[in-house]
Amino acid sequence: MSPLNFQDVFTQLNQLLIEFQAVWRAKPFIQDTLAWHNQYPQLHNALLALTDEQLQSLEDETRLLDWMSVYLPQLGFISPLQIPRFEGELSDMAKFADVGIGGRKKQQIVGFASVVKNFGADGGHILDWCSGKGHLAKHLHYVTGQQVTCLEYDKALCDAGAKEAAKLNYDIRFIEQDVLQPINSTLVESANLNTALHACGTLHITMLKTATKARSSYIALSPCCYHLIKHDHYEALSQRAKQSALLLSKDDLRLAVLQTVTAGNRVKRLREQELIWRIGFDLLQRQLTGVEQYHAMASFNKQCLSGSFDDFCRFMAKQLRLELPKSIDTDVLLDKARLKHQKILRLEKVRLAFRKAMEYWLLLDRVLFLQEQGYEVDMLRFCDEKTSPRNTLILGRQLS
Repeated sequence: MSPLNFQDVFTQLNQLLIEFQAVWRAKPFIQDTLAWHNQYPQLHNALLALTDEQLQSLEDETRLLDWMSVYLPQLGFISPLQIPRFEGELSDMAKFADVGIGGRKKQQIVGFASVVKNFGADGGHILDWCSGKGHLAKHLHYVTGQQVTCLEYDKALCDAGAKEAAKLNYDIRFIEQDVLQPINSTLVESANLNTALHACGTLHITMLKTATKARSSYIALSPCCYHLIKHDHYEALSQRAKQSALLLSKDDLRLAVLQTVTAGNRVKRLREQELIWRIGFDLLQRQLTGVEQYHAMASFNKQCLSGSFDDFCRFMAKQLRLELPKSIDTDVLLDKARLKHQKILRLEKVRLAFRKAMEYWLLLDRVLFLQEQGYEVDMLRFCDEKTSPRNTLILGRQLS
């Protein structure tokens, strides 16, 4: 992708998501019969025939898209779409400035700030949104020499960040601010550059709208968690997206962030156990109620997974006010749950094949919005996927 074809790519993605919405909206975890089964029987059979080794190989998104394109050729145009990687020099942190910052987080900050430094946004000062303790702000100040103002909701984080900045003698100030509430217009207008690294949903949308309204000279944004929005459905930013027939729910938006490439083995094992136990309890409640339908389950503390499956079932039954027999054949339930889990893992690959299309659609909605507001816009990857799946930086430079 490049600024020359942003609009064309968005149009293609929009058409794809509309045409196949019955496919990517299907959820095999809660639906026993999926809308696309009869329409694409060869795909359905091929998925269920996958060996464990073949299934594992499809964890790679490019391989998944290539494999799926045999059955859904329209997906073929997604794999070649690439957001260019930043190829400039990385500016490492000052000595002792990385204390308390995890390895992956440090790489994200270094990559983000290095792109910004190369961006040429010098002069004025930087306004950093949703700053936390100001780890990004510290490195932005270090590589640009500019004053940085941090907007952060949590007072404790503001105090801790200000203390660390003072130790380093950095020109950084913190403002305790809920960014969803009105912000001092003078503060926003005086900023030469507005930044946000992994700001969620409504937060980064507010940043975009506020910064463009103030005619900020430069904007650098890495979006995250698109589904964390105030309303039930997504409110498009660009005129192109507003004209689309695609209506996206919060749950639809989750598709864009369904990667777990940075999760460790322990997290993956716990996630698998949780899914199998949820499936097992679902089979049990269907058996007891006689209703062959998935019943939404309440969230629970992950400590529930450290006990027995029997304990888990009784906990969940209590939440649903469902009376269980004194004795449950948990071995049989778990065997059935594991089989169903394997089937679900294979059928979910169809939905995951549309993940990149959804994320690119959302990224381009932001890009096109900035273009409509009079900005020259580009996108770059500021770190690799293993460091963070949300590794795209949107860069806007005001033309007028």
